[in-house]
Amino acid sequence: MISRKNVCKLLKNLFPMYLHITLTPISLFGETVKDRAGTVLDDRSNMKKNDRWIYND
Repeated sequence: MISRKNVCKLLKNLFPMYLHITLTPISLFGETVKDRAGTVLDDRSNMKKNDRWIYND
């Protein structure tokens, strides 16, 4: 019969592996912007048109 102590020990050892397996795929879907400077300038020009937005220069 499996004791409670052995179950706790097993869960303690498997938990980091479980986190790794479940959280790793999330980072694989991240995308990077190819032209960061162009994107920032485009964002700034779009925000300048909006009267409610104060862009921090």
